[in-house]
Amino acid sequence: MKFIWFVKFSAFLGAFLLSLFLILDFLFPLNLAGLNKEKSLVLYSSEGEILNMQISSDEIWRFYASSDEIPQRLKQSVVHFEDRYFYYHFGVNPFSIARAFTHNISQNFTHKNANIARVGASTITMQVARMMNPKERSYKNKFIEIFNAFQLEFHYTKDEILTMYFNLAPYGGNIEGVASASYFYFGKSLGELSNAQIALLAVVPKNPNKNRLDRANLDLNSLKNRLISSLYKAGILSLSEFERASSEKFTPTRHPAPNFAPHYAMRAFKNAKNLGMVGRAAGASEAVGVRMGETASKTASVAEGVSETATETKRARTTSVGATSVGATSVGASQSAHLAQNGAIKPASTDNRSARIGDTKHLAQNGAIWQNKAERVAQNSSNLIHSNLNKTYQLTLENFLKSRINDLAKFGVKNGSAILIDNEKMAVVAYAGSHDFGGFLGQNDGIVWAKNVGSTLKPFIYARALEEGLITPRRELIDAPISFKNYSPRNYNLGFMGVISANDALGYSLNIPALKLLLSLGDDGLYELLLRANLAPYSKEHYGLGLGLGGISINLLNLTHLYSVFANSGELKPLELAGAKVGQSAQILSPQSAYIITQMLKNAPRSYLGSVWQNTKNMPALMFKTGTSADGRDLYTIGVTPKFSLGVWFGNFNGEKTSDISGGLSAARVVFDMFSYLSNTGAINAEFVRPSGVSEKEICADFFVEKECKKMVRDLVIEGVTLRDECEFYRPSELFYLLQNGIIDANTTKNGRCKDKFASIAPALSDIDGKIYEVSDSGEINLSASCTAVFGDEIFISVNNSPYEAKKNGENFMLNLSPGEYELSCLDENANFSVAKFRVKNR
Repeated sequence: MKFIWFVKFSAFLGAFLLSLFLILDFLFPLNLAGLNKEKSLVLYSSEGEILNMQISSDEIWRFYASSDEIPQRLKQSVVHFEDRYFYYHFGVNPFSIARAFTHNISQNFTHKNANIARVGASTITMQVARMMNPKERSYKNKFIEIFNAFQLEFHYTKDEILTMYFNLAPYGGNIEGVASASYFYFGKSLGELSNAQIALLAVVPKNPNKNRLDRANLDLNSLKNRLISSLYKAGILSLSEFERASSEKFTPTRHPAPNFAPHYAMRAFKNAKNLGMVGRAAGASEAVGVRMGETASKTASVAEGVSETATETKRARTTSVGATSVGATSVGASQSAHLAQNGAIKPASTDNRSARIGDTKHLAQNGAIWQNKAERVAQNSSNLIHSNLNKTYQLTLENFLKSRINDLAKFGVKNGSAILIDNEKMAVVAYAGSHDFGGFLGQNDGIVWAKNVGSTLKPFIYARALEEGLITPRRELIDAPISFKNYSPRNYNLGFMGVISANDALGYSLNIPALKLLLSLGDDGLYELLLRANLAPYSKEHYGLGLGLGGISINLLNLTHLYSVFANSGELKPLELAGAKVGQSAQILSPQSAYIITQMLKNAPRSYLGSVWQNTKNMPALMFKTGTSADGRDLYTIGVTPKFSLGVWFGNFNGEKTSDISGGLSAARVVFDMFSYLSNTGAINAEFVRPSGVSEKEICADFFVEKECKKMVRDLVIEGVTLRDECEFYRPSELFYLLQNGIIDANTTKNGRCKDKFASIAPALSDIDGKIYEVSDSGEINLSASCTAVFGDEIFISVNNSPYEAKKNGENFMLNLSPGEYELSCLDENANFSVAKFRVKNR
């Protein structure tokens, strides 16, 4: 009867305790937020290699691993070292508690004032409970910890609890989780760890501050060998494994976080957070079958602003982690030294399901930096950012920039930036905001800094001129002195080339033909094109004709993106950059004009590039355009192939001028070197494909046709576009230049088809209208002026309604003037009249 009563009582007590537990478990559920800590962000290249990392906001390096990623030997080692009865108890080991209680109480009585070692009784499950919800050590909190351990054992399997332990355990300093520890202490994935390394990682959480593996003067080998011996005696290690592990030596070390493509990485991390990828610990939740928050599934549709500051104060702690410090405030040489002299890194193959952190081959001369295959430390985890950036292209481009900066130092060039776009994917595949992040003002991002773009917009003027029938590649234009109201443009070399083909005018980047075409395009020219591309924030009047010579600020990102239309049939497609989309789809050129421009710039004269011209030999199908802003502050070259668009800028982030150098003699070499490299690797080999609607036909190439054509040539034309030969295309100074130099005959012109139009053109006064001049010390000023008429040897001038005085047509004359308001009138032989008003004042 007693036995039956005991059995019944035991059953009742068990049922009561279970019911009580279930009630308490319902009333006080586990604090699973502890499994949802923010993880560090990890950025991967298109090859599956780790590019960069960003520490969590609580300053902890935290990467989680799934159960399958944690080696079985590591699990065996930790269970052996921490909790040998882990698989046999229900979260609490009563024998360990009794032993610890007895030992610690006895020590309190016998060594009241001594600093004695305490014996712990926490199981792995209890440690997980404590790590999930850290509290001060007290008897009350110990009971809560025990109850939470029961809850864990009730809800989850042993393997799930063990996985939680590995992901939450502290490993010294600001490293949390065994995957993070493996990464920073050994530069390896968990799957690559040796038995000796596993032994070291197994002992750290017992006393993470004392046993942290980067602690100076720590005897790692003794620490490791104690566990290795125990594992061998327990039969976990074989004799050969024991011997190899015992002979493996270690010194305290900690590898820095990788810092490749830092400007791109900052954008990627920012975009990931904007899109909801905050780096929550999905890996830990998945390990126990619980989803603690949403993973980011939003499509990348955030377009960032045109200009932003490159330096972020948080950047220091996201990229530079020293051996013993957290959140170092500088990006040291070890961070920027990732540019190996050879630059090229072999692409790593990636598995569609997961990529491993492994194959940690270190760059010679640059210490341990992870550069080959990268592991997805938690599959499907929101802290992993997979980008289109190609690490090999990135390092190669940075190397070319760095090398060229060294060459250009004598010209006062200190900074360079470059961006490479894959025209097929419409994705940024290399992004060098600065040639050296740790160099002179190198934390600025020159790619998003809006700057004057020099002559780089001229191809778009010529493309529109092709569409409007103003030119064909071989049709002639006039490069002669010309004046607009308050503006007399000059070429870069300050000279004039006279009659020149449109092809050569664009290739030599002549200013006057470009402005003439822009003026002739009227209300649907370059400004309207930029407006369609959303790149003209101000009114057309704000820019004026100077727009054609780069009088607008556009950043290198948008400029290179704009050039991609030549590889995409005139369409500006949205561009993927670090997880966000830039721009919207817009057809800004016809496929026909886009193609013809590629042929004009592909075959453009290159002798003006000097020694850089040698770099263009044996180039793939490459169109390129150079540009130089005023005072040489901004030096550009943009290159386009069917596969890639590359933009390169040189200058100074502090705005200083460069000296005696152009975009063609500076940035062009980087473009040629990079495309040569891409060609040699087989990344590009295709030619631009001629679209329908473009054909070769016989056309008249003469700049001016009076009756009969003098120069018939075969040329590329856009079918259906009628070539215009309008009398209105010419200005007085151009016609005068042509007549004076015998390029056209005066008698023929006076009696030709444009005689009435030419005869009615008002003479052109020199650029004095609206100007203010100061007198010299004598109280007067000798002002040089000129007036140019289309016809006649003489013109007639009058100052403030004085009698008209004859002057030689087109030649300068001097005006001796004192302070006052003036009106200069000019009359030609056909009674055409022009006036300029200006003022002379005292100093």
